[in-house]
Amino acid sequence: MQNQAQGAGVDGVDTLPVDFERGIGHERRGGVTQRDMGRERDRPVQQQALTVATNHYCVAPARAAAPRLALSRLTITDFRCYTRARIDTDARPVVLAGANGAGKTNLLEAISFLAPGRGLRRIQLAEAARRGSSEGNWAVAASIQAPSGETTMSTGRLNDPDGRDRRVMQIDGAEVRSQTALAERLWLVWLTPQMDRLFLDGPSAR
Repeated sequence: MQNQAQGAGVDGVDTLPVDFERGIGHERRGGVTQRDMGRERDRPVQQQALTVATNHYCVAPARAAAPRLALSRLTITDFRCYTRARIDTDARPVVLAGANGAGKTNLLEAISFLAPGRGLRRIQLAEAARRGSSEGNWAVAASIQAPSGETTMSTGRLNDPDGRDRRVMQIDGAEVRSQTALAERLWLVWLTPQMDRLFLDGPSAR
């Protein structure tokens, strides 16, 4: 919290300074005077509830840090417009910017194949192969940082001799046969214009 008091909290909770004249978030020198308490009694009940003080500090429950997942490396091979590309990131949010047709959505689609299913475009595996690739195979690999440690995941298309699509998947270097194993390590949610008419209809519909 931006306005937390410096020093230890009370009974394991964060403490927030209170100024009875100015409200929560302003530290005041000295103790609480009778004049202060008089002002406090004159306040509406809703405002008084915000300034319950313990040694002129308002007590706020401590918030535990939520566990986070972060994609720290993405490597793609013969996928869409990319012969080979690698992106290294950290836990901060990532914004992709570029001209139309530069390959931004292709990167998002590559990430979506790390989850079960047919990706955000819901295509056949062969459709994701780069035009001009020799056998129509492609691969996506990623390093995922999680509270429990780093996990490596990879998936791709392997062309069978009979021409059928075959999806191969690995987690931490070991091959897995069920796409359910991907969901046990990584959950993805995406929203595309095709999923909601709000993005496609005219201003009157909005």
